[in-house]
Amino acid sequence: MTTETPLSRPATRENNAWTFVHRLEALVPTPEHEGDRAALAALRRGLGKAPGDDLKMLPYIVRMLPAHLRPQEEPPYYLTASLFALYPVAWPGTKPQTFGASMRSLALNQGAARGGASMKEGDDEQDGGRLDKPVERRFVALLNADDDGESFATHLRHAVSLLKSSDTRINWVQLLLDLGAWGWAGRPVQRRWAQDFWSPRWKDAAPAPNSLPNDGEAGDSLPNDGEAGDSLPNDGEAGDSLPNDGEAGDA
Repeated sequence: MTTETPLSRPATRENNAWTFVHRLEALVPTPEHEGDRAALAALRRGLGKAPGDDLKMLPYIVRMLPAHLRPQEEPPYYLTASLFALYPVAWPGTKPQTFGASMRSLALNQGAARGGASMKEGDDEQDGGRLDKPVERRFVALLNADDDGESFATHLRHAVSLLKSSDTRINWVQLLLDLGAWGWAGRPVQRRWAQDFWSPRWKDAAPAPNSLPNDGEAGDSLPNDGEAGDSLPNDGEAGDSLPNDGEAGDA
């Protein structure tokens, strides 16, 4: 009997991610749409906690989860929901982009601000040297974090906070898909994020963003459920202060 892996259901994974993010976006108030601020506040309460630990979050997220989702597939949905509630801005259009590409945009902008120079991505072959070092160190720490360790959700939350502070958009569908594959053998997500951060020209020859490179690796398995632990890492980086995540006082 063949054991089912995430790779045997790529269309289902992608459809589930699109559906879930669409439901999250419906919570955001707009001039034409009232939204649900209470739901966003409740979802933010899940930051720094294991999936399901905050009971006030459950009435909202349980109704949004895709049908027939397996228990071991739920943690990335809980984490994505809390992060989206922290930075509830939809991804513009349908252009795919990884979290690594978003962090690169942030690092370039911060590097320009610190250096006082005006630049744009792709100016020359050495633009990697102009990436902001504190952002780069945070990105490296995120890549090295295990999804079943205490630091993973914390590093990711801090990265989202930095992106929020600079108005750098996040492709939430792609992030959800990538979180679901974070523990896959060969670390294809981490390698692609790294490629998009340090060498974005690689994307010209890359596979479609919603299909991970080296998909056919044996031993792929879903990541573990543990995302608990929200202790702040002591980065010790000058000038690398974190924005206020806006978790306190959620009603």
